[in-house]
Amino acid sequence: LGGSHLRGSRCRAVEPPSAAELTAAAAAGVVPLPLRSFANATRLAEASVGTSVVRGFCVFERLRDEPSGAERIFVGVRHWWNADATGRWVDITPPLVASARRSLLVESPLGVKSGSPPTPA
Repeated sequence: LGGSHLRGSRCRAVEPPSAAELTAAAAAGVVPLPLRSFANATRLAEASVGTSVVRGFCVFERLRDEPSGAERIFVGVRHWWNADATGRWVDITPPLVASARRSLLVESPLGVKSGSPPTPA
């Protein structure tokens, strides 16, 4: 994960946010939305003292059945999360897979999202 594809500088398996963390986010006016990690992380950093945005990827594993056996495939999806004042990573974005016990997050300079104008409808 730190190789050439994602150019990761740090990697951590992160537990889902606790009820207290979600309550604190809601008290700060941040309601986490699915598939909106950029907005969720930015709003939480703006609303919470000592919280910063971490940019990178959330990595998912997919098993594919092949005649020769199961093949493991890893997919990195650009994703943002937060670091609290102690440096602990917190991801308030609801997971893509509801049963997920942890998220594999990789900090990377490739996680920076550049703005682009809307496309015509």
